[in-house]
Amino acid sequence: MRITDMLDQVCIDPRAGPDTLDRMADECLEVGLAAFCVYPWWVKRVAKRMGDRVATSGIVSMPIGLEGTAAKVASTKDCVAAGAVEIDFLAAWSAILYGDLDAAIRDAAAVVEAAKSENPAVITKAIIESPEMERHSGKLAAACRVVVESGADFAKTSTGLSVYGGGTVEQVRAMRAALPGHVQVKAASPDILTLADAAAMVEAGSTRLGTPSPIRIALEEAGRLNDPGMEAGTGGYVREFGWTVPTT
Repeated sequence: MRITDMLDQVCIDPRAGPDTLDRMADECLEVGLAAFCVYPWWVKRVAKRMGDRVATSGIVSMPIGLEGTAAKVASTKDCVAAGAVEIDFLAAWSAILYGDLDAAIRDAAAVVEAAKSENPAVITKAIIESPEMERHSGKLAAACRVVVESGADFAKTSTGLSVYGGGTVEQVRAMRAALPGHVQVKAASPDILTLADAAAMVEAGSTRLGTPSPIRIALEEAGRLNDPGMEAGTGGYVREFGWTVPTT
């Protein structure tokens, strides 16, 4: 399987408008990424542009995961109704840090149930903010338990917005060891910048990748970094202050 088939694009820049979203969607289609993850506001537009060629994922409860469960459920249902076939959602990781696992499980399970009730084929990815969990002894395993008991399809490392950075190879390896085989791992980190970085995450056990450079990695894998019309290294986008912004 190509690493390109495991790559998710993401736009979490609140300044991004229709033209930016369209351009990013077209880049996803050009290289054949796995999914494009966007805020609920943009799901309908992106899903219409993507069709069934690249999955549209709705990002729910970014960046903290502490909205009430009812708000998460409503947002999830809205995303699926608008055309999302995947949901990347924040687990209530603060609750996990302070030992309220039952509440975190109920919250995550409600999101999963909401997605599956709208469309049983929807893929759900629970973000546990693994860099935060690693700082608290035993919490990464506890967070993995929350994902398992919620029924989510993936445990996703992080948003990349933590002060401790994004998911690491070591965290992916630990998550893979803590999870049953049917729950997959998505490694997400601002440090996954090259094909070698992505390959290291796959070797550690990840089957999806969240990166600020999915276009660059896809072009590198295809030997197309110097293709005319494609920005070598970025696919037309750069990371700045934690957001994905268009270059000029």
